[in-house]
Amino acid sequence: MQGSPSGFVGRSRELAVLRQALRSTPAIVVVDGEAGIGKSRLVAEALAGLNDIRQLRGGCEPVQEPFPLGPVLDAVRGHADRLPAPGRLSPVVGALVPYLPEIAARLPPAPPPLGDPPAERHRLFRGVLALLDNIGPAVLVL
Repeated sequence: MQGSPSGFVGRSRELAVLRQALRSTPAIVVVDGEAGIGKSRLVAEALAGLNDIRQLRGGCEPVQEPFPLGPVLDAVRGHADRLPAPGRLSPVVGALVPYLPEIAARLPPAPPPLGDPPAERHRLFRGVLALLDNIGPAVLVL
């Protein structure tokens, strides 16, 4: 068995495939399997070898009320330094102000409510996409 200096053993092929996929853009990689088989460790090892790529990380915690974009918002929260001045961001990013109060000063003003839940949700998704686009090339790990 081949291992790494950190003691990671037995998954060199999977690790190489995952690293190659993470360097291919754009890409979506799903690491799936039963609990306890080492998915988190495999991802951590792959990311450790990608120090030249910005990494955004968000966790999916069990919550009473589901919030679909919560993990993505958690992941971008710490990368406000990558954003241009608020006047240079799309106004739709302002839809994220209530969800990202920690970085609200870096975002455009919140737009007025639409009064239509599906339209609000659509604007929220567009805001997240625009924000991710402005952060730049990155690996988003959820």
